[in-house]
Amino acid sequence: MKTIISILIVIFGALGIAVKTSEDVHRSCNCSSPLCGCTVTCLDTGEIPNCICGVLTCICKCDPKDAQNPNDGPVPTMTSDQEANSIKSEGYFRGLGTGDGQTIANGIKALREAIKSGDSKKYYLNANTTESTFAKLPGSQQAAWENWANNNLKQ
Repeated sequence: MKTIISILIVIFGALGIAVKTSEDVHRSCNCSSPLCGCTVTCLDTGEIPNCICGVLTCICKCDPKDAQNPNDGPVPTMTSDQEANSIKSEGYFRGLGTGDGQTIANGIKALREAIKSGDSKKYYLNANTTESTFAKLPGSQQAAWENWANNNLKQ
């Protein structure tokens, strides 16, 4: 009798595994930086998590759903330490005294405001501008920023 019960448990256990649906499976990714953080979990119904950790930004979304209208993607979060880092970083880039430095500083401020207000359109538009402007900086200025950030921002 114990053998029959054991066999039935194994059979029904195997059936339980076989009937799992895609609704049981989630995929996720996350991004964290000194200025922001985000996490996204997507259902396994054709959505793929896409996390882009920029130098100054964090983007987490489910593709293709959020790719259809990227301005409707989720807004990252910001802890109090990340907010303080954002304010310090804004000051750093303003202190460069260049047009690109001002653009980055204004972008960092706008990103912080967008996170606080939950405005995804504002966040995504400013994220693109801020990251692309940073990418245009000479390598020496990018390296100087990374060195400054490592020494002055809470990780």
